Amino acid sequence: MPPQLKIVSRNETRPLYAIAYEIQKHRMDLPMSAWPYLSAMSQLTNSYDLFGVTRGRDIIGSFLANSGKWNTSAAHRIKGELREML
Repeated sequence: MPPQLKIVSRNETRPLYAIAYEIQKHRMDLPMSAWPYLSAMSQLTNSYDLFGVTRGRDIIGSFLANSGKWNTSAAHRIKGELREML
């Protein structure tokens, strides 16, 4: 079942799990090396949450580093949103 998505204002950020859900809908060209980080993000709310002993911030950074070849219009928008969380 998809997570409940809510509309956020420009000053708010969406939860990481909601962003991860959107990425999964657009992952056709997402490199396989980014998939483990996408999976981890789907279990986090923000960049301060922990996945095991790894901070969400580090997971976001690793996702961005491994998704360089993901270049759709949705990818550019979503990656920008993730960069703002760092």
